[in-house]
Amino acid sequence: MKKDKPTYLYIIALIIILAVVPVTRKNIGRAILYITKPLSRSISGSAQRSHGFFAGLSAIANLKQENNDLAQKLKNIQVDKTKLEELQHENEILKNQLGFMEEHKDTALLPARIIGREPFGALDKIIIDKGEEDGVKIKSAVVANGSLVGKVTETSANQSKITLITSKDSIVQAMLQNSRTLGIIKGSLEGVKLENIPQDTAVGDKEAIVTSGLGGEISPGILIGWVKGVSSTKSEIYKVLDVDIAEDLNKLELVFVVK
Repeated sequence: MKKDKPTYLYIIALIIILAVVPVTRKNIGRAILYITKPLSRSISGSAQRSHGFFAGLSAIANLKQENNDLAQKLKNIQVDKTKLEELQHENEILKNQLGFMEEHKDTALLPARIIGREPFGALDKIIIDKGEEDGVKIKSAVVANGSLVGKVTETSANQSKITLITSKDSIVQAMLQNSRTLGIIKGSLEGVKLENIPQDTAVGDKEAIVTSGLGGEISPGILIGWVKGVSSTKSEIYKVLDVDIAEDLNKLELVFVVK
C-alpha cells in the first residue's frame, strides 16, 4: 500500500489545481504532464525492471537446459566408455582362448554366455545361452581360459546346464601331468579333490593336473588345476590330493563348449 501513496497525492494535487486556478486547455495539458512526469518515470522504471526480471528468468531457463544437455552428453560418453571396456574384456577372454585352440586344433569351440546360476550352490551349476540347436551335447567339456570348468549335463533347444567341477555331482577322469598317474577329480564341500592316487606315487609340488581322456567324454590334456596338498593319511590305501583349480568359477562370464 505504501508504494501507491505518491500516486494518490499526484491525483489530489491535480484536482486542486483544476478547481482553484483558471487555466486554459493548453495549460491544463502542461500541468498534467508536469504532475504525472514522476509517475510516468516510476511506471517506466517498473516496466524496465519487470523486463529485466523476465529476461533473467529466461536466461536461467536456457542455462538449465544447457546443463541438462551437457549432463546427457556426459552420460552418453560414459555409456560408450563402459561398452568399449566390456568389448575389451571379452577380447581378452578370446585372446586367452587362442592358446588352447592352438594346442587342440582339431577341437571346435562354441562360445557361450552365462545367463544363470542355481540359487543354491553358486559353485555347483550354471546355465548358458547355447543349446541343442547350437550343437551342444550332454557330457561335452566346458572350458574357460583354456582350463576345464565343468561339463554339460542338461540341454534344451537354446540353453544348457553345466555342472561345474566343484560340484559334489561332478566326476572327471584326470591324471598327474608329470607322473602320468591316473585318478578321479571330484567336487565336495571341502573343495576339489584328486582321488585314487596310489600311496607310493611321488607327487611334485604344485604339479599340474589334466584330463586323461579316459571314457571318451572329454579330450585329454585339458588343464584342471594344480596339487596344493594331501588330505589323506598314510594309512589309507590311496592318496587324496587337494586341488587348486585353474579358474575362479565365481568370475565366469563367458565359457566355451568343446564340440
